[in-house]
Amino acid sequence: MFRLDDPHLTPAVDPVSSLLTGGSGKVTQAVFVDDRLVMRGGKVAGMDMAAARDRAQAQFERLIAKYPDRSWKHPPVEALFTPSFPIL
Repeated sequence: MFRLDDPHLTPAVDPVSSLLTGGSGKVTQAVFVDDRLVMRGGKVAGMDMAAARDRAQAQFERLIAKYPDRSWKHPPVEALFTPSFPIL
C-alpha cells in the first residue's frame, strides 16, 4: 500500500506512473503477501530490525577487514577507507 499524496509521488498524473517514477520504500505504508500483513510503518512482522542491523554491521566490518589482503600492495584499512572528516 502506498500513499499517493506523499511528496515523493507528486505531482501525480497517473498513480501507476507516479509509483514507477517516484516510488520507493519511503512511500510504502504496508505490504501484504498471500493475504498476510508482513510490513507496516517500516516494521517487518516477526523481525528484530535492531538485531538485523547489528548483524549486518558486523558482517560488513569483517568484509572490510579483509580488503587489505585482496588489495594491491596490501594497504591498511585506514588508507583504503578514509573518513570524510578528520577524526578528532
